[in-house]
Amino acid sequence: MDRRRVAVLAAALLLPLAGLEARLVQLQILSPGKYTAELRTRRRTLEVVIPPRGRIVDRTGRTIAEDRPCFDLYVVPEEFEKSPAALAEALGLPPEEIEADVERIYRRIEEQMDRRPKRERIRILERERKAPYLLRRDIPFETAFLIETNAGRFPGAVVREGLRRRYPCGAAGAHVAGYVGRMTAEEYRRRLDEGFFTEGFAAVVGEDAVERLEARGVFQDELTCRDGAERAFDARLRGKCGLMIFEREPGRGRTMVELVPSVPGADVDLTIDIDLQRFVEGELAKTPLDSAAVVLDPRTGEALALASNRVFDPNDFVPPLNRAKVREYLDNQGTLRSVAYQEQYPLGSVFKIVTATAGLENRLIAAGTTIECKGKFRPELRHYNCHIWNKTPGASHGPLDLLGAMERSCNIYFYTIGDGMGAEGLKYWALQLGFGERTGLDLPAEVPGRLPARDALSFAIGQSELQVSPLQVAVAMSLIANGGNRVTPHVRRGGGLPPRETAVSRETVDILRKALQEVVYGEHGTASKAGLKELRVAGKTGSAQAGADRDSHAWFASYAPYDDPKYVVVVFVKHGGHGGETAAPVAARIYQRLLRKAATPPGIWRAVERAADILRRVKERM
Repeated sequence: MDRRRVAVLAAALLLPLAGLEARLVQLQILSPGKYTAELRTRRRTLEVVIPPRGRIVDRTGRTIAEDRPCFDLYVVPEEFEKSPAALAEALGLPPEEIEADVERIYRRIEEQMDRRPKRERIRILERERKAPYLLRRDIPFETAFLIETNAGRFPGAVVREGLRRRYPCGAAGAHVAGYVGRMTAEEYRRRLDEGFFTEGFAAVVGEDAVERLEARGVFQDELTCRDGAERAFDARLRGKCGLMIFEREPGRGRTMVELVPSVPGADVDLTIDIDLQRFVEGELAKTPLDSAAVVLDPRTGEALALASNRVFDPNDFVPPLNRAKVREYLDNQGTLRSVAYQEQYPLGSVFKIVTATAGLENRLIAAGTTIECKGKFRPELRHYNCHIWNKTPGASHGPLDLLGAMERSCNIYFYTIGDGMGAEGLKYWALQLGFGERTGLDLPAEVPGRLPARDALSFAIGQSELQVSPLQVAVAMSLIANGGNRVTPHVRRGGGLPPRETAVSRETVDILRKALQEVVYGEHGTASKAGLKELRVAGKTGSAQAGADRDSHAWFASYAPYDDPKYVVVVFVKHGGHGGETAAPVAARIYQRLLRKAATPPGIWRAVERAADILRRVKERM
């Protein structure tokens, strides 16, 4: 063979070897760390650490919402049998339901594969078939024990410790507590885009690894806030996800090599007294009609109870769902809305407090100003009569001053003020007392109410287009009770704003307080027979018209003790008739409970409440 042919052949053989040698030099000498890290990354597995959500507790320290340990069931698709009859039997579920869940897992894997180039799809399939996917939350301890101690019967089934949101008080205070539930697809995508679940992960494991976690749907089964305090204070309650990084070395098994710590959610302390809340809800439950009661501290705006007779158990929404109950709640959408602050109604004669304020502040009347009630406001206005005329045609109250007019709830007296003020004048003072706008409550979905733009006569007695919530009425009564300052109602302790001054003078407040005492203590007071006199209560009844063929809405707005107010109580009963007959007696029972607790040493009261709580739970289980 000539020298030239040998040289060509040598070059043909050596050039590829030279390229290989250069590659080895690059791998071993020039950048060993980079490629070693790549190899190690391929052997790594990531597990997300979901932090416990913070507790929600009442003003006495009673837990309203908390995360508790539970057992969650995962499956590894590669090892899991195609016909999981044994696992279905252990869970007490039909096999087709488990098969449908596994099918959803495979769809998630397919979605991951579809997002990547074809050359990567086999690798993704192999990797994801070995990864655990959540199948069922909060399985019973007995089932978890059976699966863990009989691995051969349940191939691919993995039990892990998880967290489940629980509401120990059940339906008590449910609208205030709120609830958590599954995210919708839109919510999940929005939170992914915001980096909600993976903050800080990319700096540790890289963007590709984070994308794999997201594509796997690791976060898709997490819960989100739905209403009440859970939603209002979610940023404080939710905490921050962590990450555990494991490496699998030949012969050494799996070792955790790095940890991004999770951050537990913080607790939220509420102003609500859950025992009082439960008591008030029990009183409202005695009527089949929609109703609400609000208890505020008029000095601070702290809400002690925001009760509605519509109740639901937030535990029913936490996976695994109580499907029958959730369907029942959703079929009756009103169940999930609080009558106390998420609905609005005509106010009726309680609004006469605003009309009196307008008349006093604008010097249309003084406390001693006398107006004669002849039963009708004007002969030509056939619908503007006093309630006494409507009951007994031809009847009237005769001459009345402001205190007498408030005691008897005389329409003619307040028509006269409304006629002099006009709708815009009344509207100004209604806004001063907190009507026509949201109160600033720190819970979601509060209604703003509505103020009429015309018909000053009907407006003056709380009719026309006037719409208010029971909470707005409680804010207005707090202003009278505390001397003229407007409070911002709130349920988070330490979360309220300082009371702010209004245009209502102390002189006007003092006159109104005397007038409101007459409603309870006067011989003709509209609340004189409601059992309030021994409780030192001042207040105003209301019976708001709700249509020709329907009973009026019953209202009672009040505070106590009248000489040093510490509580405001407002009761509303939809289509309840006369406020003095329906709403005021409920308020009386609430005051009895409030004043009894105030007079009892805290230790004794807590013991009594604990005993009552135990008795209640025993009865529920019988």
